[in-house]
Amino acid sequence: MKKSTAALLLAVFAAIAIVAPVAQGTGGADRIKALESKVKALQTRVASLEAGTASTRTELTSLTGCMRYRVLPISQYDGYVYTANGQPGVTTALDITETGQTPGAYAAIVNPTCVGAHSALRLSSRGHTAAGLHLR
Repeated sequence: MKKSTAALLLAVFAAIAIVAPVAQGTGGADRIKALESKVKALQTRVASLEAGTASTRTELTSLTGCMRYRVLPISQYDGYVYTANGQPGVTTALDITETGQTPGAYAAIVNPTCVGAHSALRLSSRGHTAAGLHLR
């Protein structure tokens, strides 16, 4: 009986010695698959971000082509004469700020090919405020 118990114990230890490393190996394979999956997901996200960055660069290049990086100083002055229905009148208007005066605002100089009727500011009636300037 001692011999059969010893043989049985030896067989159990041998089985454990063989099965334990194999079980550990499959856990490593699962971790590698999980990492591969995460790397693939990250690669997809990076590709998407790079495509978005390229689109933003194109739009920015187009915008910088429209702007000449200069501005005109503008102010509102009183005393402009106009005629409406044959009757003369006096009103205010925006004009380039006179030398030595403090501008009320600045207007960007834009490439004319970038501006069209779709981007023009239109006011439906007199006395509206647009971009902080009172327009009449």
